[in-house]
Amino acid sequence: MRCIVVLAVLLAGCAGSDEPRPPTPLQRELSELAETMEVSHPDLFHDVSRETFRAEAAKLARDAPKLSRDELVVGVMRLAALPGARDGHTAVYPFDRHAHGLRVYPLRLYDFADGIHVVGSLGREDLTGRL
Repeated sequence: MRCIVVLAVLLAGCAGSDEPRPPTPLQRELSELAETMEVSHPDLFHDVSRETFRAEAAKLARDAPKLSRDELVVGVMRLAALPGARDGHTAVYPFDRHAHGLRVYPLRLYDFADGIHVVGSLGREDLTGRL
């Protein structure tokens, strides 16, 4: 009988808690970013619904702890792009004075109607115009 009580106590201790975990500092920062965008942008929802924006922001914050640094950068870029093309009020500048700069290829690409072409390159001008 004593063994059953000990087993029951041990199993009860292993049961998952229904209480949500407190957000990490990164999750709080991402949530605050989305809230700040809503407050400071003059027309954040001109090309995206409030519900879609909030759902994407919540998903990014929820997934943040398991994302790599590169995935986080892309996630923030996607969030900033949700208001629509050529929206001058949201932007991410990943190459501006960051302690851990991003790696880039020395190519400028453009997606034309007939495919992606090289429109510029550093040190390899022979690549310009190629598919």
